[in-house]
Amino acid sequence: KSAPSGGKAPGEAAAAKQRLREEQEGSGAQAMPHELKVAIMKARQAKNMTQKQLGMALNIQAQEINLYEQGKAVPDNALIARMDQALGVRLPRIKKPKPSKSE
Repeated sequence: KSAPSGGKAPGEAAAAKQRLREEQEGSGAQAMPHELKVAIMKARQAKNMTQKQLGMALNIQAQEINLYEQGKAVPDNALIARMDQALGVRLPRIKKPKPSKSE
């Protein structure tokens, strides 16, 4: 009952949705930089890839690519690095907000 290599295990879709929720809600103040969402879209189009093809190359849902390109979700830097490799470009990175000390 294991997924074939390259395929998604049944729990992976749920994990991907959870990751999206965490990325959207996690930092609250962190927004998707306009330059990053435009860079993802332009790089994908330059490679003549669909969102589905890029998602398959990264082993994520095409819906996630769509959300990143719309600026409705923020990918982590590890995923951006994987996008770099898949698209053959260097995408801008997300700057993590410094934790505030409330003591």
